Amino acid sequence: MGKPICGVADNKTSAVVVRPVNYWVDDNVPEHEITHLLNVLDAYTDDINAPNNNVHCYLSNCLMSYRQVYVETWEEDGASWQVNAFVPAAFLYNDWCEDCCQIINRENTGKWEYLGYDFDAKKGRWECPSG
Repeated sequence: MGKPICGVADNKTSAVVVRPVNYWVDDNVPEHEITHLLNVLDAYTDDINAPNNNVHCYLSNCLMSYRQVYVETWEEDGASWQVNAFVPAAFLYNDWCEDCCQIINRENTGKWEYLGYDFDAKKGRWECPSG
């Protein structure tokens, strides 16, 4: 039996589907899946020869990293969650690594301009252009 799927992104339709998992995970899954719409792939191994993989991202505390991290307890929004399991780093961290930021900013220049917004991956949000 495979691992449960928490979400999926489809670049053809720009659609994201998310399945609730746990309170402390659920805020990261939509952001992770939306990031796929910005042309960022999962970082799934530390093997430098693996196709379509970013080792630096995998080893970072990045929203796109599937590196397994052992968590005893997790604190979020004033609550403490007993986990006692290995979970993907993507479940824990809300930020992108430098490599993911570069991909987002490089490959999506102009993609969101028709909406009147600029996207800055370092800030992790869309902002209205000034002026």
